[in-house]
This record gives sequence, C-alpha cells and structure tokens, in this order.
Amino acid sequence: MAIAIRQLHKHFVGEVSGVDLRKPISDEVRDAIEAALVENELIIFRNQDISSENLIAFGCRFGELTLHPFAHREENVSVLIKSRNDDTDQPFLT
Repeated sequence: MAIAIRQLHKHFVGEVSGVDLRKPISDEVRDAIEAALVENELIIFRNQDISSENLIAFGCRFGELTLHPFAHREENVSVLIKSRNDDTDQPFLT
C-alpha cells in the first residue's frame, strides 16, 4: 500500500495511511509526511501498534528530538511524553 493523506477537517488535520511506523521509512515517505504536517498542521496515524523505541526512531527521521522542560516523562524513555485520553491522565504540573 502506498502512502495516502486524507484531509479530515476543512482547515487542519490529515490522516496518514499506508505507513507502518514499526518499520524504517524512506526519504520519499518522510518528505510526504512532512509536507502533510505543514499543510494540515496536525496529522494522525491510526491503529499503529508501536513501541517507544519505534516512535523514537520515527521521530529522529525528522531531526533531533527535544525535551519539554516541564513535562513529566518516563525515566527510561526520557524523550517521550506519554498521555492517555481518559480521566486517569493528569495535566502537566510543575
């Protein structure tokens, strides 16, 4: 399956399909994803069963990862900020 971008909202949000984030991506796919992000401001990848390591490797394809100074994060995966979309997730506190 080739990469596809579908606009979900009139002004922003694109859905990316045809990409398995557990696998390395080519420069061409990286460029298409980056263009989709610029055009849509927010992109989503549905149904990706990926590890923290997969996500870090994916993010590194777009440049150096940076840390938000006030975000809570896991000690063993310090470059990721994980949150859940439910009532158990606490807001960031300093």
